[in-house]
Amino acid sequence: MMNRLKRANSLVGHLTLLVTLSATASMLLCSGASVFAQENDGANKVKFDRDEAELENFRADKEAALSKSRLKRIKTLTRLIDKHKQSSDMPDLLFRLAELEWDEAKYKYFLKRKEYDKVYDAYLEGTLTKRPEEPKPDYSRAEVHYQKLLSSFSNYRKIDTVLYFLAQGYKLSGNSSKMMQFMIRLVKEYPRSRYVTPANLALGEVYFDKNIMGAAETYYEAVVKDTKSKEYPYGLYKLGYTYYNLHKYDPSIDAFKKVIEMGLSGKRKISFQNQAYSALALSFTEVKDGWQTARDYFRSIQDQAKRPDLAVEQLERMARIFDKQDKMSEQLAVYEYLISQDPSSFNIPEYADYMIATYKKQEDLDQTEAQIMRFFKYFEDKTSWGVANQGDDESMKSARRRANQFREVQLDWMISSFHTKAQALEKDKGNVEAKPYYAKAATYYDLFINTFTESKDLYEKEFFLAEIVSYQQGNWDKAIKHYTGVTKRDPKGKFSKESAYKVILCGEEKMATANLIPAPEHFKEAGKMTTKAKQASVEYTKSGNDDDFKPISKKELHKTEISFLEACKNYTDFYPKDGEVPSISFRAAELFIRAGHYAEGIKRLEVIMEHHSSHKFASFAAATLFDANYRLKRWDQMERWGRYMLKKRNFKVLKKKQLEDVIAISINNYAAELSDKGSKLKKSGKFDEGQKLQDQAVDQMLRFIKEFPKHPKAAIALSNAAFLTEKAERTKEAVALYEKLINKYKKSPQATEAHFVLGALYESQTKFEKAADYFERMASFPDLDDMTKVKDSLYNAGAIRMALQQYKAAAKIFENYVKKFPEDDATRELYFQIARSHEARKDWKKVRKLYTRYIKKFSKSHPKTVVDIHLMIAESHQREGSRKARKLASKALENSLKAYKALPEKDQADKKAKYSASRARFLEAEYLLKDFLAYKIIPYPQRKLVKTLTKKAELQQACEKAYLEVLGYKAYQVSAGAFFRIADIYNTFAQTLTGLEPPRELEDNPEALDMYQIFIEERVLPLEEKAVESARGALKLAHENRVYNEWSKRSAALLSKLSPEMFPVLNDEVVNTEWEVPATFSTKYIADPAGKLNMMIREAEASDEAIKEAKKLKDESAESPTGKKAKKKEDKSEASTKEKKK
Repeated sequence: MMNRLKRANSLVGHLTLLVTLSATASMLLCSGASVFAQENDGANKVKFDRDEAELENFRADKEAALSKSRLKRIKTLTRLIDKHKQSSDMPDLLFRLAELEWDEAKYKYFLKRKEYDKVYDAYLEGTLTKRPEEPKPDYSRAEVHYQKLLSSFSNYRKIDTVLYFLAQGYKLSGNSSKMMQFMIRLVKEYPRSRYVTPANLALGEVYFDKNIMGAAETYYEAVVKDTKSKEYPYGLYKLGYTYYNLHKYDPSIDAFKKVIEMGLSGKRKISFQNQAYSALALSFTEVKDGWQTARDYFRSIQDQAKRPDLAVEQLERMARIFDKQDKMSEQLAVYEYLISQDPSSFNIPEYADYMIATYKKQEDLDQTEAQIMRFFKYFEDKTSWGVANQGDDESMKSARRRANQFREVQLDWMISSFHTKAQALEKDKGNVEAKPYYAKAATYYDLFINTFTESKDLYEKEFFLAEIVSYQQGNWDKAIKHYTGVTKRDPKGKFSKESAYKVILCGEEKMATANLIPAPEHFKEAGKMTTKAKQASVEYTKSGNDDDFKPISKKELHKTEISFLEACKNYTDFYPKDGEVPSISFRAAELFIRAGHYAEGIKRLEVIMEHHSSHKFASFAAATLFDANYRLKRWDQMERWGRYMLKKRNFKVLKKKQLEDVIAISINNYAAELSDKGSKLKKSGKFDEGQKLQDQAVDQMLRFIKEFPKHPKAAIALSNAAFLTEKAERTKEAVALYEKLINKYKKSPQATEAHFVLGALYESQTKFEKAADYFERMASFPDLDDMTKVKDSLYNAGAIRMALQQYKAAAKIFENYVKKFPEDDATRELYFQIARSHEARKDWKKVRKLYTRYIKKFSKSHPKTVVDIHLMIAESHQREGSRKARKLASKALENSLKAYKALPEKDQADKKAKYSASRARFLEAEYLLKDFLAYKIIPYPQRKLVKTLTKKAELQQACEKAYLEVLGYKAYQVSAGAFFRIADIYNTFAQTLTGLEPPRELEDNPEALDMYQIFIEERVLPLEEKAVESARGALKLAHENRVYNEWSKRSAALLSKLSPEMFPVLNDEVVNTEWEVPATFSTKYIADPAGKLNMMIREAEASDEAIKEAKKLKDESAESPTGKKAKKKEDKSEASTKEKKK
């Protein structure tokens, strides 16, 4: 048991020795402190972190092996302590274990620190976004053992060491109060401990860091009493800073000199010798004539220090400190001294920087300007300094770089200062006060641009120079030069777009100067960056009658306009997608187009369309393009851009409907142009080529309809297509297109019009049913603007229905016409057509009702026609053939004659009136004729013969009288009939006499019978002569008045029979009966409704009425005695002649 314990104690002793050596070494390295001082490179730079020094020399691989060994020893010691808790060696075991745990904790901290440094470097390089957390050492395991020693073994011989390491642990963990507690205890309870001086240094550092300089002074003075300690040089150095902070500048100077001289003597190795120089220089800045004294002192030691520039370096340091202390005169004096001592020094650019900074603090702009320009010229290449530093030595190169940097930076400062000052003055006092400062700013801008041709700031400088010469000086050419320079330096720079824009503004100012436009005053307010070019003036007004839409004549542009347009082009070329491009391009386009330069103008407008299709000005551009292309008759381009705007859905100015209208107009005009060209080619004899163009025109129209079937212009387009097709004489196709128009666009005016055209087209194709139908439909539309078409349609429809013998429909149509247009010229005539339709249907009541309406309406305005109307009423009664027909007809005939007699003499001479009156009287005579023919002569007894023969003669005289009255009207067409009737009456009377049966008593007395017959023949002969005379009158009338009708023919036939010797042949030489030739429908539309109607009526009469009339005349002839008994008489006459011959 004892052997094992001895071996353990021997091992523990070995381990304790190792740990003690390690702890002693680390103790000195952990005693650094910080200093509160104004000079940044003074006390703070003297702070040596011994852990950091160890970390620099830390080798992970080597320390890992040591850690492995250390952990084994820790494990062994821990086991021994747990197993031998009552051992007398327990304090040593705990002490050794604590030291091992301390070193292991430091090893782990170093590992974490190394890893942290790598991660932190990555963070600084930007490859890691989150800042890493800095590790802290954890000495808690060691502290547990030290605390146990302190509490359980307070009389342990190394308890001062325990106190020191406990204090160090708390210090490293940031617990300064605990650290001070153990350090103070160490100093008080163990004043002879070897850790007292380090403890005093640690306490002085704590109080120094807390700026408790009195306490710090006490502990640092305690440290410097131990002149042989390692802490002495550092303690003396820190004591000098403490004196400085206590404003004890002379003791401070003495302390720093001792440190310096200690290092120079070589008695002690001072690692912070340079910091001591700096600290001494700092202290000298606080005493009178300090920099001169310092200069002399440092000169005196610089050879010993082997630093020939020591005095200069420290004077430079003092100048910087003077700068921080705002001791401007001392600072400037030092720098002036240094420059005077070495006018070609490499450091003069640095001195100049500091000096100018000091002058700037004095806020004397003129003085600062003078000093800047002094050094600006001092560093020029041709000055003594510039020549002296022209070598390739790196120091010279560096000096030149710094000098150029000074010149550039300070000139930039002057630019900024004068510019800012000018702006402030302008704001507070106006432009007059600011103007000199703007001028200086412009001068230095110009100097900068010409001097530093490679500077990265040239871009901005040139921009701001342009701003001054434009806003402040109104020098437009110079402004344009510099604004253009900005855009050339960097087209994508932050000011390039604005500069390019302001070139445009300057261009407008130049045009205003040339009195081409009103003064825009873009640069009236300095510093305003929101100034806009003159907005394009877009107004849409209704074109005057004097605008024939021809292209504007081309004229030469003014030089300022050319400059402006070039600026606009540069802007749009550099920034084609910028928001200002639409307005700029539009303005340029306006200028070009107003000068007649259409190609250039259109090019600008197309930039807007292609790159800014959604912009409002794209709509303006489109509208202008439409106008330009309209004037240039470039219909395809009109359509192209109309479609483009529709596709882009830009309806900001021109709505969708308007764009569609543009397309419609372009297609329509293109079609019209093609059609017109085609017509001209046809007229010139190139029919095929012309027709080809017109076919293309139709295709254009149909293309539009297919694409925009619901467009308001679609009906117009289809109508035009149909019209062109009709014009091309492709009737079938035209009909199809018109019908499509009606079916697809029922409510359009063109569809309404199409009904009329279709009526005419179907009529031309002899499709009369369809023609009438379309005319009727056309007439059915209410409130048309052009009621002429309604009238024509009604007239045409009625006429066609009449021709088609659709009399009821025709009457309805004509009645509609009369109702719609009661005062129209054609209305009166239509009464007769309506009557004809009723007559054709044998609706005699309607015929007479209509005529009654006519008399009521027109008796005063057209009294001559009333004669004819009463006549027609009479004829209607006759044709109706009722029981009262003769009575009613006679009354009407009487009214007709009364109406004629009531007319003025002038109107009675009217041929139509005479004809109607003549015809009325003729019809009255016809009634008498009918009585005459119906009356039978009774041959026996004689008294009856005499009575009836007398009555017959009276009737014959009445007839003759009536017919003779007809002749008095001199209506030759009727007179021919009257002549015939007179002739026929005599002939009939003669034939009646001839045809009488002889008295019965003469049957047995042939001679008496012959005498009787001779007697009758003698009586008949005058009658026949009268008949011949009257018939010859008819023929004479026919020849003299060219009245060749059926009555003339019948008179000729009668003459041929009555006097074959005189009239042996019946031919045209005797009579020329002129029958009206039935007319067929023309293949061309007849515009005159009356003419059309007459034509149709003639056809109807030819095909129907004339046939009926001829039949009637034939029947009348057959029933007359002349017809029935002519053969009998002829036979009798022939027999009598034969008998006489016998």
